[in-house]
Parts: sequence; structure tokens; C-alpha cells
Amino acid sequence: MGIFQDRGLTGMEARRYRVIQNVIEKKVSQIEAAEELEISDRHVRRLIGVVKERGPEGVIHGLVGKPSNHAFEVAKENQILELWDKTYRPCGLNFTHFTEKLNEKEKISVSKEKVRVLLRKNGVVDAKPKKGRKHRRERVRRTQFGELLQQDTSPHDWLGTGKVYHAVNVVDDATSKVLFLKLYEYDGTLPNMEAMRDVILKFGLPMSYYVDKAAWFKVTRHKDAAITKQSSTDYETQIERALKELGIELIWANSAQGKGRVERSNGTEQNRLIAELRLRGIKTVEAANHYIETEFVGDYGQRFGVEPVDPSSAFLPFVGKAKLDRILCQRFTSTVQNDNTISKSKYYKLQLLPTPSRQSWVKAKVEVSIMIDGLVEVRHSNTGKLIPFETLELKRPREPKYESVTREIPPQLVERKK
Repeated sequence: MGIFQDRGLTGMEARRYRVIQNVIEKKVSQIEAAEELEISDRHVRRLIGVVKERGPEGVIHGLVGKPSNHAFEVAKENQILELWDKTYRPCGLNFTHFTEKLNEKEKISVSKEKVRVLLRKNGVVDAKPKKGRKHRRERVRRTQFGELLQQDTSPHDWLGTGKVYHAVNVVDDATSKVLFLKLYEYDGTLPNMEAMRDVILKFGLPMSYYVDKAAWFKVTRHKDAAITKQSSTDYETQIERALKELGIELIWANSAQGKGRVERSNGTEQNRLIAELRLRGIKTVEAANHYIETEFVGDYGQRFGVEPVDPSSAFLPFVGKAKLDRILCQRFTSTVQNDNTISKSKYYKLQLLPTPSRQSWVKAKVEVSIMIDGLVEVRHSNTGKLIPFETLELKRPREPKYESVTREIPPQLVERKK
């Protein structure tokens, strides 16, 4: 073995040289040598040629002591590391997102795995290790686009200003495409209604919405336990009422994992969207929402969207924004007071005005609608005719836990309360 060690051959290479030398000396056939070395007979013939020409060095791989054909150039490595440290690391990009930027923006052709190896070699970790999780079964995707939409809100410091904004996100279950994404200063009925209105105007009426049990989606409790137990079906949220009028099913998830697609979308957005906003120096919610609508949502769909099993759409056409606005709104019923005013605590106080056909509205039942864009409409409950009014007080709606469909308490419950 001394001669082989002196020539820098490994044990495997020394064995290969002996077998090839035996073929040259006609001690074994090419086929027998190929079987012993577990290579093709064509490769055996190639090795015979290089061993006759170069001796034992002929079995040494040509790249020994040389950089790999797939290895980074040192200059390219330094360029990638410099871009990471100065531009992309401060914006919080992960390895996949950083690789995309290198290929698309910096015009550096490189794979994600090469970037991962390079950065980890320099002490960069992509993400924190995940905690152990409970075993859960996969829920099969719906087959049609628009068959089920998942809607959720993600509160976060999206702009890096220290102020929390609420991102209302609507994701199609069949395709994982984001149909709506917008930042709001608060979460509640009106932001979620605006998301639903935008989706309906763009795509049509979906078959169903899958949401959590937030107070604006589902009545979860009442002050009077007896009333809750006996008559909870008499209460519904504003969103429940609106979707019922539109013929859209509302489904409540029992856990965050139940609406996994929109939750994963929220996680991806908290990584990618924040990084993109930082790269562009966006610090205002108006500029952020403009970027989301014009660029981010489309790019997200191209990268993460999938084709539905059934190519036909489950969306039904809906025509008429004005009609939709009168449904997707906050609607209250009020009784006109002796001074022809109507009011609802924390919402509004309005002075009703006389009309040619009616001078006084005292004791009349009226319906007040607060639209998504802030417009207020008052109609007579019986005739549906518009009533002119002056605004005495109008506040930004605070979220009610429920809106009563019927205001009457069953007599037996009144007796029980006494």
C-alpha cells in the first residue's frame, strides 16, 4: 500500500487500480471487473485507457484538490453576503424570500439550497425551531373556486412604527389565493363587511365563509344566562344577518387550526409583506394598502396559488353595489321619541324632519342603516320609504356583541327573572 499512499490514493481508489490492472494483464474480463467495481463495462474501458496513459493517478477523480464545478465563486459569495447584511437582513427576509430577490431583482442566479448553505456557514439561522405540535388530520381542499372562503384578521406592527394594524385577509380554500387583504386601524364588523363587499363585487357571491368566533361573527354570550339558554336563536350578529340575506352560509371554526389555510397565509404575510414594505420604505397605511392591492396580492397568488380540482367557479354573479351596500351595513331599529329624534347609545342621535305627507314621526318604527363608507340612511319600517333627517351625533361604531332580532322576552322568562 505504500506506493498508493505516496501517490495520494484512497483505499477505494487503490482497489479500483488493482482491478483495472488485472484487466490490462488479462487476468479478468471487462465484464467481471465491471461487476466487482459495480460500474458499467464502458466505464471500465475508459479507466483502462487513463491507467495505461497516467498510471495509478488515472483512477483519481479529476476534481480532487480542485473546487467543485457547482461551487460558488468567492466574489459571488461575498456579493451575496454583502447584500444580505446591508439590504435584506434588516428587512427580515427568510432564505426563500432572499433567494427570490437574488434571482429576480439582483440578477444573481442561485438556488435556495446554495443560499441556505452559504448563510448557515456564516452563522445565519433561517427561523426559530418550531414547538412540538398535536397530531391533526388534513382537511381536504374544496374543489371549486369560491366554494369556501376563509376570512381572518391578523393584528401586527406591519409598518414597523410601533403601532398595531389589523390585516383583514380573505383566502380561497380551493386555490389558496388571497382575494382580499387590507390594513385597518381596528378590527370589527365594518372592516370585515368591507372585505366581503370587495370580494363579492370582484368575483360574485361565494357559497360559504369560514370564520372564527369573534363577537362580530357569532353571538357567544349574553348578560342574562337564562335568556341565552332559552332564546339564543333570537340573536344574530350584523354579519350573520347580512350573509343570510345574501344566501351565503356562515361556518364557525372551533380552533385556529381549523382555518389553517388563512392562518398559514397570515404567517407568510407577516414575513413577506413586512419585508417588502421595509424594502420600499413604506411607513403609512395608505401607501401600504396601495402596494398590497396593486402588487402584493397578485404576486402572492402566482407564487403560492394552486389550480382548483374543478375548473368551474362556484361564485354566483351579483349586480348592484347600492343594493349590496344596503345589505352589508350595520342596521338598527329605533322608535321615534316625542321630539322626533331617534338615538342609539354609542352610535347615533338623529333629528327626523317632516315631509309633505307626514309632519310627525312620533312613536313610528324606523330602520337606521350605517353604511361601510359612513353614510347613514333612515327608512320607515312599514313602508320602506326614506326619511329626511339631521345628524345631531354620529360616532364611529363600537362593536356590539350582538344585535337582537326580536326585542321581546318570553313571558315565562320575565316571571323567572322576578
